[in-house]
Amino acid sequence: MDDTTPQKSPKGLLRLLIALLGIAIFLLAVLWVGQWTRERVAGLDRYTVAFADIDCPPPPNQSLPDFLAEVQYLGGLPDRLHILNENLPAQLADAFARHPEVEKVQNVTVLPPRQVRVQLVFRKPVSKTPTESDANRSGH
Repeated sequence: MDDTTPQKSPKGLLRLLIALLGIAIFLLAVLWVGQWTRERVAGLDRYTVAFADIDCPPPPNQSLPDFLAEVQYLGGLPDRLHILNENLPAQLADAFARHPEVEKVQNVTVLPPRQVRVQLVFRKPVSKTPTESDANRSGH
């Protein structure tokens, strides 16, 4: 048997494990401090935007304030939105998609410093003109 391969001593392995454990604890502490800081500043006014300030087109024949009020109600969202919330774009997309005039939410973008833009596709209005089958049903 060849004894040229170096063997690690138990003290060397212990030092390595302690070093790895120290690095792991340090990384977890950094992640925790980052999350804690994010939660603490998220409620500050400088990191919120009023729902009424969302930039989006209203549907035809409806004002933007009325449209946003309906979307806010249907989505159950607060008056002020936390722009640091990672789920905010998904929550807004869901709220806008619930509105009966919205066919599709194309994009929700949160931009600095405190701006939210929503791109929408609206449903086509249903034509109120009578069709040939409607005329046959009425006896004409």
